Amino acid sequence: RIPPLRDRIEDVPLLAEHFLRLYAGKHGKAATQFADEALHVMGNYGWPGNVRELENAVERAVVLCKGTRIEATDLPPELRDPQAANGRQITFSVGTPLEEIERRMILETLKFTRGDKRLAADLLGIATRTIYRKLESGFVSIGEGARVQTGANQVVPEETGDPDEVLH
Repeated sequence: RIPPLRDRIEDVPLLAEHFLRLYAGKHGKAATQFADEALHVMGNYGWPGNVRELENAVERAVVLCKGTRIEATDLPPELRDPQAANGRQITFSVGTPLEEIERRMILETLKFTRGDKRLAADLLGIATRTIYRKLESGFVSIGEGARVQTGANQVVPEETGDPDEVLH
């Protein structure tokens, strides 16, 4: 039996580097290294989800990373502040129809990405055109007063047009 990742913290940097190379290639990103602070954050986290949680955290960081180095701010909030995880969890009752789960996951991911449909699609592992189709068909409703900008990649409230107010 393999011990939990929290008992093998010395393995975190090596595993993180492996996942960094894997997902940078998969997503066509330029990220090649972790900032010291990011490695420190990962080394101090308890990893209740073990290696799968580390893999998901690194993939998310790769997708969000704007340069060649993953910063601590690219890591999921729950790694930087374990209390932050409470605002990022979505639960469903047993028996919830898959269509409703899909609808809520797309909507919550759009909220999380502040309306960035490309990033939401990457995080969900679906094509960007699927997000557009779901919005256009009404499958996912972002609420009254919001509009999809045809030439842009965001959903912005109609009343202000302010991207800082995306999907709030």
